[in-house]
Amino acid sequence: MLLCVLLPSLVAAAYLWGFAADQYASEFRFSVRREAPIGASAGGVGAAASILGGGNPMLALTHDGQVVVQYLRSRQAMDDVGAALDLGGMLGRAKDDVWARLDPSDPAEDRLRHWRRFVRPRFELTSGIVVVEVSAFAAADAMAIAQASLGAAERLVNGISARARADAVAFARDRAQRTGAAHAAAQQRLTDYRNTHGLLSPTLAAGAGSGLEGQINEQLAQARAQLATLRATFVPTAPPVRLQEQRVSALEAELRTVQDRMAAPTASGDATLATLASGHDTLQSAERLAQAEHERALAALSAAESQAAQQSAYLDAFVRPALAERPSYPIRWLVLLQVAGWSLVAWAILSLLLQAIRDHVD
Repeated sequence: MLLCVLLPSLVAAAYLWGFAADQYASEFRFSVRREAPIGASAGGVGAAASILGGGNPMLALTHDGQVVVQYLRSRQAMDDVGAALDLGGMLGRAKDDVWARLDPSDPAEDRLRHWRRFVRPRFELTSGIVVVEVSAFAAADAMAIAQASLGAAERLVNGISARARADAVAFARDRAQRTGAAHAAAQQRLTDYRNTHGLLSPTLAAGAGSGLEGQINEQLAQARAQLATLRATFVPTAPPVRLQEQRVSALEAELRTVQDRMAAPTASGDATLATLASGHDTLQSAERLAQAEHERALAALSAAESQAAQQSAYLDAFVRPALAERPSYPIRWLVLLQVAGWSLVAWAILSLLLQAIRDHVD
């Protein structure tokens, strides 16, 4: 009992009331908020931003809060705050409290362990709020470290939001460049096709030929009808009949000429006008589709650049660090009670072991 309970309790009491330095605490609370950019659409860049930020808003907020908590517990946060404050001087003031004070000459791993004792962030899952308690051996030091930690967390969230917006703009710009190149290539193919065959629009040329063929067919039908009427009225050798027969023959010859021209190969090669019109229509349709795709990509890029000017995620600190008026740590009576309790547990286990050994020997 003396060795296991009384001696550890006396040592703990001597340390707590003789060497342990008072620590002042400063607390701040914040939440990471996300807002949809003004003018964000249901698809396109709005959907891309939603994917980057997480499709579930609550999941995104939880993720952002956990990111900040992990950051404040990291060496990066210690180095960022240490770049603005003299952490070694602030957290190493208590020269007699060897257990709690931070030694600037210690390795980074040891300093990080002390940092996590002085800066204690936690994430409340039910509310999505991050609570950060900062302690130091002076009230002003605790408040200064808390303010610097809050500033570092704000810079982290702003950086994450800026990177997400930059990624959305880069994605939209890359798509606009790719669709622009595809549109230019489609235009070049159409221009080369026209230059190769010497026709601005084979479709119009084929349409003109078809229109002329229709007109001749109509005239030919009227001429044949008049010829039938004349034959019923005059003898076959009458001059009116002979003239009308000659007109019908001329129209039939002209019709064959137009039809042969439509079916004959063009001067540029073996392709017919109909074949050229079909190939031209295919290239023209591809060019129009590429143009429409490029216009949609340019609209998405414009929307992304507009939304990039708006902050979609930000840190809302609704409880800011305040100056402590009295020390909060260590809670000496509680620590002494814990030491005494664990000592009693150790004494009870050791007593049971010794009794079991004696029973075994007997």
